[in-house]
Amino acid sequence: MVQQKLCDSCGENHTCHEVYRRVGRTEGPSVVPRVLTAFAAPIFVFIGSLAVFGHLLGDRVKDEGLRTILTFFGALSVTFAAILVIKAVNRRVGKKR
Repeated sequence: MVQQKLCDSCGENHTCHEVYRRVGRTEGPSVVPRVLTAFAAPIFVFIGSLAVFGHLLGDRVKDEGLRTILTFFGALSVTFAAILVIKAVNRRVGKKR
């Protein structure tokens, strides 16, 4: 309600509405795959590699604190490598377009 009062008293009322109407009708490629690749993939890679390192080091490293640190940094390094690979692939795909 307050927004409507502000718009009614504004001198740019009609051009503002026109801008929002045009932006709302803009069509373009979907950004969902790129967003999932950028944000969800590293999270899933980290969780998966955390589970794998936890399983691999479960019987081999007896000290729980050391096992936690090794598991975390192992998963972190795999995730960082995956991010670098994703960036490299995106650069190559971007150049082909």
